[in-house]
Amino acid sequence: MTATPSPQSVLVLWDIDGTLLEPAGGGNADYEAAVAVVHPGVELQPVHTHGKTDRQNVEEYLSGSGLPVGDAPLVLEQLDVISHKYLLDGSRLAALPGANEALHALREAGHVNGLLTGNTPARAINKLTGAGISVGDITWQESFFGSNASTRPAVTAAARLRFPERRIVIVGDTPLDGDAAAAADLEFIAVATGVYDADSLWASGAVSVLPDLVSGAEELGRLLGAAAAVEVAAEVVR
Repeated sequence: MTATPSPQSVLVLWDIDGTLLEPAGGGNADYEAAVAVVHPGVELQPVHTHGKTDRQNVEEYLSGSGLPVGDAPLVLEQLDVISHKYLLDGSRLAALPGANEALHALREAGHVNGLLTGNTPARAINKLTGAGISVGDITWQESFFGSNASTRPAVTAAARLRFPERRIVIVGDTPLDGDAAAAADLEFIAVATGVYDADSLWASGAVSVLPDLVSGAEELGRLLGAAAAVEVAAEVVR
């Protein structure tokens, strides 16, 4: 059972790739490999995947290559299977500096860390576990995933629908995170650790753009009302 949050508690919904982890998460290769299992030998058209949900990317690969979009669930299953490689030494992803410290400090301060990610649940836990992220600092029951959503705003809409009165803050690294937050009237704190520059993130409606989770730790804490705890985390990282 999930504990009832305090009135001051913020539900902080974290993106994964480029926010908590180095922006290398398999990229297009994973999608192409998963499609190839279901449709071997088909030449696939390229897809720009950054900031989109897994389902959206799979559907775009299928439709762009003349394949039935209705096969998306089969491809997503294969994507989950492929994600087990992130638990193996040769394919582990890297946690970004300050990620574990920020998660732990915010939880200690009474906030709730959830995920709002384009990844399926299996891909999310395999990527984070393999990268050494402390998954115990994340409340999985209050997380939202891109398994069944063809657009990212559909994921933020689900978060707002489930918690209509709660303060929810999205932390992410792409303008699509900002667009999705705005669509559900949620706050967006950007981290410029992905492939987009600060100007692009400001333009997407971010209330603040942090250079990273180390130098931006104090600002993150101030924005969430947990400055003292996150400042301690920043000192640990330094």
